[in-house]
Amino acid sequence: MDPIHQQEQEHLSHVYQKLVEIREDLDTTLNTTQKDAARDLRQMSEEIRPDFGGADETIETLAAIETLNSVIDTYNQYHDFTVEKLGRVEILLRQPYFAKVTLKMRPGRPSRDVYIGAAGITDKDRTPLIVDWRSPVAETYYNQEMGTTSYQVDGKKRTVELELRRQFDITRDKLNLYFDTTVAIEDSLLLAALKRQHTEKLQAITATIQREQNVVVRHEDVPVLLVNGIAGSGKTSVLLQRIAYLLYQQRTTLTADQVYLFTPNEMFCSLHQHRFAQHGRAQSAGIYLGFFPQRLWVWPTTHRAPTTTPIL
Repeated sequence: MDPIHQQEQEHLSHVYQKLVEIREDLDTTLNTTQKDAARDLRQMSEEIRPDFGGADETIETLAAIETLNSVIDTYNQYHDFTVEKLGRVEILLRQPYFAKVTLKMRPGRPSRDVYIGAAGITDKDRTPLIVDWRSPVAETYYNQEMGTTSYQVDGKKRTVELELRRQFDITRDKLNLYFDTTVAIEDSLLLAALKRQHTEKLQAITATIQREQNVVVRHEDVPVLLVNGIAGSGKTSVLLQRIAYLLYQQRTTLTADQVYLFTPNEMFCSLHQHRFAQHGRAQSAGIYLGFFPQRLWVWPTTHRAPTTTPIL
């Protein structure tokens, strides 16, 4: 067997087992938390004795109710966080990652392998097992630059040496094939074709397409971004990737319900809801996929028009 294939398969098996363990821990945590929450809320509710007979009694009653509400909010937040993480793990169990880059972060330091997937996850020690494709360091995979390259973190430029770009075709815990390349290829069939016939011409075409797509996906947020391309050039795919990228990069200020994608028909709507779920867009459930109206649509005067960036 190819020693590299064997080495990567062993790493994949290790990561997959970690994901299974994380899923089991999260399932246990959800069950335990629900029981604890029910018990605590029942006990606290029984301890509240509403008394509005006077000012002091009213204040004490309201304070007790506020404490109960605070406990409920805390449980709800922890529950939502756990469910969201469990969703990421379920996605990664289908395909833990699709690429790897080997980076020399600083001269004289050992190189670092970064595995890139549809979502990011860490182990119990907070060590990254898989890096989200939208994270800053993953930009080195899409830059199409071997050797010296860079990425932005909190507005600061970090320069690194890209020593290896490796791509994988993975089904759950099985490594079907790997391919070392100087370009970022997202299509598994194209990946297999290049493994059979690695020509400079095909490589150059792929590099140009991926580089242009990456520029659009990671473009700074602007009031209007117009993308022009021929049929089949990947505009829709880039659009969905850009939405997911913005939701990840601006997750503290941008929510899914602020993004509107107008589609020509219901089939288009259903198709891309499914595509979001496949590619680890955890926020996709909240994205409204509306139907492009047949007549001029006027925003109701009783509602404020959305202030989000229009995507054309």
